[in-house]
Amino acid sequence: IYPILDLNQHGRDLHLYVRKLEEVGIRVAAEFGITAQRRQGYPGVWVDDFKLGSVGMSSRRWITRHGMALNVNNRLEDFSVINPCGFGSGVMTSLSALKQEELLMSDVAAVMAKHFAEVFLLDLQPSGLPASGLGQPPWLKSKVPHGDIVDNTQAVFEELNLNSVCREADCPNCVDCFSRGVATFLIMGANCTRNCRFCGVQHDAPLPLDPAEPQQVALAAKRLKLKHVVITSVTRDDLPDGGAQHFVATIQALRSGLPDTTIEVLVPDFMGNSQNLETVLDARPDILAHNLETVPRLCPEIRSDANYRRSLDLIQQAAKNQSGIMIKSGIMVGLGETVAEVGQLMADLVGAGCQSFTLGQYLSPESEAFPVTEYVTPPMFENYQAMAETAGFASVMCGPLVRSSYFSA
Repeated sequence: IYPILDLNQHGRDLHLYVRKLEEVGIRVAAEFGITAQRRQGYPGVWVDDFKLGSVGMSSRRWITRHGMALNVNNRLEDFSVINPCGFGSGVMTSLSALKQEELLMSDVAAVMAKHFAEVFLLDLQPSGLPASGLGQPPWLKSKVPHGDIVDNTQAVFEELNLNSVCREADCPNCVDCFSRGVATFLIMGANCTRNCRFCGVQHDAPLPLDPAEPQQVALAAKRLKLKHVVITSVTRDDLPDGGAQHFVATIQALRSGLPDTTIEVLVPDFMGNSQNLETVLDARPDILAHNLETVPRLCPEIRSDANYRRSLDLIQQAAKNQSGIMIKSGIMVGLGETVAEVGQLMADLVGAGCQSFTLGQYLSPESEAFPVTEYVTPPMFENYQAMAETAGFASVMCGPLVRSSYFSA
């Protein structure tokens, strides 16, 4: 359990906070017939010489991060090489091992939530609304973007035969972005070589690249007087360089025609080819983004031919080798992730050198796509915002309608 609490409202006492977390673990164990206790000088939840729960936490401006890990049904052999808290005879254990029966994480989580609420005197509410059988909640409902600025922008895209993520997705942020001089171009065609379950982009045989497209993008940006241009693409695994040179040509065309316009590129994973990434980085965009999209557990199920580790390695390589370029990533929520998993993902990104982070609600683009499992509530997005700021990102944007290129500049 990784609580996000403002200790200004719960007493500015980190030692008391740790003791309360231990008390939660002790009460949970008691629910399953296990007598647990504290051990003087060794934080955590203990059953004799067996360590059942570990506490590790910190705070920033008295906002807590991390928390307590209470072992439910772990592979205990993985802990055989560590000495819990430096306690000579200590051995890690779990609720399932002590009960000698398999316990479900979901059952323990419900008990944990109950006792956490009791110990901290809180009225806990679910973090989101179950999506099954429900329409979209009111905070996700918005009018289809329209108006002169939207119509004029779309007319330029159509005249120059360009694709736009803003237009294709009926993005609710169009008016806001266009009025601030920001637009997102989708280059290298409209057919993707992958078929990720969260995405509505067409999966089909891709067409040859249009060599005139980079100049057309620059012309559109100039006509629209854009202050910030976001360049993203379909994934082109059919191309030897994954489209890296086409990104470069587009960056160069923009630099030539609009030297004062900032440029953000949202790149695919290039199948892990580091040279293709370096090719794009050498063109010196202002921001390089690559989205993790979701937590590691869900990645194999929704990201076709991609994996979490490869994406994280790309971000780390970009951050390590290119000073002066902001490195950015983003995810969707409402796919079945847990708050703890999102917290770990944030830590992974910060550790890899990511500076900017976005988080928004996943909305299924079509009936055959991966289903929405929950609609995350606005207060929970505020919690995610606090989590991300505490994690150490320089720039954070979390909200129901936030998309990866929203508020880019």
